[in-house]
Amino acid sequence: MTAPSGDGHVANVADSNDRELWSVLVALEPLDSRKWTYLDLRDRTFHVDDMLQDSWSSGERALIEVAQSLWNDGKVDLGYLACALGPKHLQAVIDATAIRAGQPLASDTRGAIRRIAAVTIRAGRVGRDGGLVRDPAPSIQRTRRRELEL
Repeated sequence: MTAPSGDGHVANVADSNDRELWSVLVALEPLDSRKWTYLDLRDRTFHVDDMLQDSWSSGERALIEVAQSLWNDGKVDLGYLACALGPKHLQAVIDATAIRAGQPLASDTRGAIRRIAAVTIRAGRVGRDGGLVRDPAPSIQRTRRRELEL
């Protein structure tokens, strides 16, 4: 893979095992070509603070913040990302995170929900109406405390 960098040179990163750099590139993939102004692949620099000063949509800004976090220099609000990003941007976040972790990841949200539902039902945590039931442990502990006080 070759890509232009901020100063106009082209860097080859095809042989790189640098998961940190690859994860940033994948997270920023949906952005327009302005991203290359802030990335220098040859010198392995990412000028994220300058990048955040540019005007970006809220979804693009979120991707930049994810890239910053994957670069080990920032924090992101996962709840915000889950609600604010469209499918293309969210997939970039998931892919970039998997690359950074060094894990081959295939996401199957329906399968995850089925898996959790099956475990929840087996554990007796689902009520008759299908809703989740609170963990009974706290009320059991309160009852035992009362018994000990008597």
